[in-house]
Amino acid sequence: MKARSFVGTLMGTAMLAATLIFTSGCGEKPPQPAEKKQNVAEVVLFVGTLSAQNAVDRRQGILDELAGKPVPQPAASTAPIVLPPIPLKPGEKPRVAFVTNNAAEFWTIARAGFDKAVKEFDVEGEFRIPPTGTPAEQKVILEDLVTKRVHGIAISPKDPDNQTSILNQTASQVILICHDSDAPKSNRALYIGTNNYLAGREAGRQIKKVLGTARPVKVVDTRTDETDRARAKSNVQDVLVSRPTVACLVGLWSYNGPLVGGVIRESNLVGKVKAVCFDEEKGTLQAVRDGAIYSTVVQKPYEFGYQSIKILAALVRGDKSVIPPNRQIDTGLTVVKKNNVDEFERWLDGLLKK
Repeated sequence: MKARSFVGTLMGTAMLAATLIFTSGCGEKPPQPAEKKQNVAEVVLFVGTLSAQNAVDRRQGILDELAGKPVPQPAASTAPIVLPPIPLKPGEKPRVAFVTNNAAEFWTIARAGFDKAVKEFDVEGEFRIPPTGTPAEQKVILEDLVTKRVHGIAISPKDPDNQTSILNQTASQVILICHDSDAPKSNRALYIGTNNYLAGREAGRQIKKVLGTARPVKVVDTRTDETDRARAKSNVQDVLVSRPTVACLVGLWSYNGPLVGGVIRESNLVGKVKAVCFDEEKGTLQAVRDGAIYSTVVQKPYEFGYQSIKILAALVRGDKSVIPPNRQIDTGLTVVKKNNVDEFERWLDGLLKK
C-alpha cells in the first residue's frame, strides 16, 4: 500500500507540474492581433510621357512635397557660353522658329505671344507643330529648319535624353534654346519656361490642401499615354475601376485636365474623388468651375512664345547679355481655383485678343 501511495503521489505531482508549465507557457505568448494596413490617401498621376524633362521634374516635385523634403537651391552654370557664328547681313532680319512638342490647345496661347514678339522684335518667324508629337517628327522639323537656314530655334524636346545628338547637331549650326521642357544635357544656350520642379511642388501643396492631413498621402501610380487622347481617357477610367479607393487624380500635361475632370463628372464622382491638374485648357477651367477639379497649376505659355522670340532675336544680333547666369528664365505660374477661375478666364481671353 505504501508503495502504491508513493507512486500515486509521484504521478499526481508530475501531472500538476505539467499543467503549470503548459498554463505558464500559454500565458507568455498570447495570440497576436492581425496587423492593420496603414490607411493611405492614394494619388495617381497622368501624363503623356516620363521621357520629357517637364514631366520628370513635375513628378519629382510632387513626390518631394508630399514627403516634406526641403527645396534644393539651383547652382549657376559654370560652362562658357558658346554660340555658333551667325552670318547676319546688314539690314537682314533674323529668321527664327518655335517648335512645340504636340498639338494641344495649350500652344494656341504660346502662338499669341510668338506673333506679338515677331512684330515687336522685327524678325521672320515660323511656328511649327509636330502632328502627333513624336521625337521623330521633331527631328524632321529641326533638319528642315536648318536646311532653310534659320538663325535660331526654340524647341520643347519630347525626349531630351534620346534627342541629345540631334539637338547638339542643330546647336552647332544655329542658335538653339529650349522652352517648356528643358534638355540640360544638350548644348542649348538656355531654357525659357516654368520651373517645372517648383510647379510640381505647388501641385503637391494643392494635393495636400484638398486631401487634408487626416491620413498619409502617397503617389501609387503614374499612367502615361504618349499624347493619345483616347488612351489618356481610358487611363483615367481604368484607375477609377481598378483603384476604387483612389483619393486624388493629377493631370500633369494640359490635355490631361479636361479628360480627368470629364471622367470624374461622367462617373458621378464629383466631390468624392479629388483632382489637381495643370494648365488652362477650356475643359480644365470648366471642370474647376464645376468642382470636378479642385485647382489647376497654370503656366504662362504666352511668355514661352514671347520670351523665346525676344531672346533669339537678341542672340542672333550678337547680344549675349540676355543669358542669365543659371541659363534659365523662369516665366512663373499661378494657381486657378473656383474662387478666381472666372477672373482668370476673362484675363486670358483679353490676352488672346491683343
